[in-house]
Amino acid sequence: SLEAREEAVHMHRERFAELTKLQEVVANELKNPLTSIKGLAGLAELDPSRAGERLAILQKEISRMQLILEDHLSFSRPLTPLVCQSISVYDTALWIVWLHEVIAREKRLRFDLSKVDRIEVAGEARKLRHMLMHLVINAIEASPKGGTIEIAARRSCDRVHIEVSDAGPGIEPALIDAACEPGVTTKQQRSGLGLTVTRALAEQHGGQLLLRNREGVGLIAELDLPAGSTSTATEAQLPESPRMVQ
Repeated sequence: SLEAREEAVHMHRERFAELTKLQEVVANELKNPLTSIKGLAGLAELDPSRAGERLAILQKEISRMQLILEDHLSFSRPLTPLVCQSISVYDTALWIVWLHEVIAREKRLRFDLSKVDRIEVAGEARKLRHMLMHLVINAIEASPKGGTIEIAARRSCDRVHIEVSDAGPGIEPALIDAACEPGVTTKQQRSGLGLTVTRALAEQHGGQLLLRNREGVGLIAELDLPAGSTSTATEAQLPESPRMVQ
């Protein structure tokens, strides 16, 4: 009992230290869109003829701020108790793919789900979707036009391994270990919190997030999570779909 308490205290101390570091990251990330919004509002007032064009940019900046705040909230509250159940990996992956179909189509990307076995993960459905969504978004942004994003899932004993692979430039070897730290990103207009949140949620589920470069080109992001029980699986009510989504 004492050991468990000490471990919990240690975990909260680590999270508090990360949150302290995160405050500066979030503050800096919100500065830029706030400055843009202020300038656009002023320009729209001076030149009403271009108000529609500037309003569209303003809405994008507001969406960007929302994503930053959502990531911050997800990272700040990963220690709330899990509502565990068995979740279908394939149905979750298919839902994420459909959600990002329009964005992927703009880059002529394909999703390959042919290596997703019919297996379940033990955890909270909302948080599993959040983890997988961040990995898919990263893969979409990293992928060249016309590329393929592969999602694979397999079970090994009592563990499930979910991989999202792209054909992008990968991550510099020197940055692999630090890629999940708050604020570390190689992309413009991104907070660098996506992988941080994903790692925190994976650890809350008793798992981990692993990153490695593919041989040749691309990145593999792997979630190692506890397996669920097939008999109690909660299947999303989705129709059958081909394993290759364009």
